[in-house]
Amino acid sequence: MNGLIVAAIEQRRQLKLVYSVGSRIVEPHVYGLASNSKELLRCYQLAGESASRRRAGSKLLRARSVVAVEVLDVRFEPRAGYKPGDPPIREVIARV
Repeated sequence: MNGLIVAAIEQRRQLKLVYSVGSRIVEPHVYGLASNSKELLRCYQLAGESASRRRAGSKLLRARSVVAVEVLDVRFEPRAGYKPGDPPIREVIARV
C-alpha cells in the first residue's frame, strides 16, 4: 500500500506521478485492490504523458507501475460524473 496516495485522497490533493511512460499530474479518486489483489488507482489525469495519447481524462493505473509519488499542495473536488463504486476495484483502501 502506498501511504502517499492514501493521504492525497484523504486530503483531496493532486499527485505528481512518475508512471511507466512518464510523469503525470492527477487527481486521485479511488485506491484499492482488484480481484487479483493488484493495487489500482482510479484518477483524473490533468497533464503529462500517456500511452493512450489521451492526456486528460479518467484513468485506471496499476500502482506497481508508479515509480515515484509526490503529493502536491493543490486541492481538488471530485469530478462531475465520478462514481464511488468502481467495478475493477473490489476492495477500497481510500476514496474521496
